[in-house]
Amino acid sequence: MKKTILLTTLALSSLGMAQDAYENLDNTQEPWQSGARTGRFFIGAGYGFASDGAASANDTSIDAINVDDLISIEFGYKQSFNALTVSYSAELIFGEGSDSGIDSFGDNVSYESQNVGFLANIKFGYDFSQYFSAYIGGGIGSLRNEFDYFDSSLGSAYFEESLFIYQATAGVEFKPVEQLAIYVEYNYLSGEDFDNEDFTAIEDSFVDVGARFYF
Repeated sequence: MKKTILLTTLALSSLGMAQDAYENLDNTQEPWQSGARTGRFFIGAGYGFASDGAASANDTSIDAINVDDLISIEFGYKQSFNALTVSYSAELIFGEGSDSGIDSFGDNVSYESQNVGFLANIKFGYDFSQYFSAYIGGGIGSLRNEFDYFDSSLGSAYFEESLFIYQATAGVEFKPVEQLAIYVEYNYLSGEDFDNEDFTAIEDSFVDVGARFYF
């Protein structure tokens, strides 16, 4: 009888320990599966190239924020709740643009621009797994533009001006390891017109490829 009671007690204890172990295993979930709010800082860098080709110059206006090459540096904070994420970041952009052509009067025209900008961004994302996520967002900021323009009839012009700019963003991230994410991002960038009526800041779009390090 005592032996039976002892065996029964041991069996019940084993079942209890197994249940506790299963519950602990079940609660060991990845951040996108748990209900806990988590957050991490990140720093990133990327290279962008124009996705809509060079803008053409004409007799009245040119695209002054077209970028042929763009480098971006980003620092931010990403907050996660289940699979949903929100990222806040400050971004520096450095770009160069150029174009040439013949205007409606038959004159040769060309321009070169140097751009330095700052953007405050917010992005909303979804983690499909620990390896893959997608996001959309936007930002506002300022762009400092140095601009050289040449017209075979009118001569050369140079000016500097700071413009208000805004962007819309959509991208995907691939995380081969926990701390590193490789991203591909589409950006639509636009801004206000120059004070000079002969020049307008129209719009531009580009694809940005880079990496973010989370810590």
